[in-house]
Amino acid sequence: MTRLPWIAQADSGVRFGIQVFAPRGHADPIPTLVEAARTVERLGFDGFFLGDHPVRHPDPWTCLAAIARETSRVMLGSVVNCVYYRNPAYLARLAADLDHLSNGRLMLGLGIGWDQSEFAALSVPFRSVPERQAGLDEAMIIIEGVWGNEPYSFSGDYFSVESMQVRPAPLQRLRPPLMIAGGGERTTLRQVARFADASNFGATQTVGGAATPDDIRHKFAVLQRHCEEVERPYDEILRTYFTGWLIMAPDEATLTRKVAHYFPDGPEQARAGMLVEGTPEQIIEHYRERAEAGVQYFVVQTLDATDTETLELLANDVMPYL
Repeated sequence: MTRLPWIAQADSGVRFGIQVFAPRGHADPIPTLVEAARTVERLGFDGFFLGDHPVRHPDPWTCLAAIARETSRVMLGSVVNCVYYRNPAYLARLAADLDHLSNGRLMLGLGIGWDQSEFAALSVPFRSVPERQAGLDEAMIIIEGVWGNEPYSFSGDYFSVESMQVRPAPLQRLRPPLMIAGGGERTTLRQVARFADASNFGATQTVGGAATPDDIRHKFAVLQRHCEEVERPYDEILRTYFTGWLIMAPDEATLTRKVAHYFPDGPEQARAGMLVEGTPEQIIEHYRERAEAGVQYFVVQTLDATDTETLELLANDVMPYL
């Protein structure tokens, strides 16, 4: 492998990408997502990402195709695509097409999924974690295989492909950056070392269970050991961190009202690792501690694609100080 250009930009400092969901109950959410992407690009963020929950939200690939034509700079992708919702060879096709539509701005995020009800709705077997991780191995092999220079075949326990070659291949060379989500120390972080260009984990158990700066340091130390074991340079991997449900306001009184608006029954459950709330001064400290622990890139999820106040405060009053 080699260090891809998007990864090498980490040498210039900490970057932020934004993941949004459309407002719940919105009659036509896709224009809202497109407008949010325009805002994210205007404010100088590095990336714009969507979640992959097609049972409850608009399909990310359809939306990202529209967004690719309405933006010109931000990286685009999903944090992250569940490899079980689409055949990996078909996922490779979608990814290559979006890379062309965006003029080489795709970041392909991949994970094993966690929402059992969504698997059931899509009539997809919800296997054990080790089985789903083994399937991710196969998916990574197939995706890179069908992006190759000749028709590719593979027969695995979970996925197969017969004599397929994606053409046109992705625009980015050597290929688009690949992200694997999760913080499992025995398997997932080793998969990152073997296959991926970016790791991604966060505070809650579903995204890695690294809530504190010390947790983050520990995860990165494990990842570095896996890189050494597979003889891969550690700096080839972008160290990203997922922070969910960021809510910002310019002062404490406004923040209290804003949190109450989104959580009328009280935010206590969300605060258990998922909700990040604060004024700019508080949020600077939150991200600074994690950057000092080794994070190079923050993927920040907002509750509401229309919450431009949070985006503007993050861009103007937080990012310049990191």
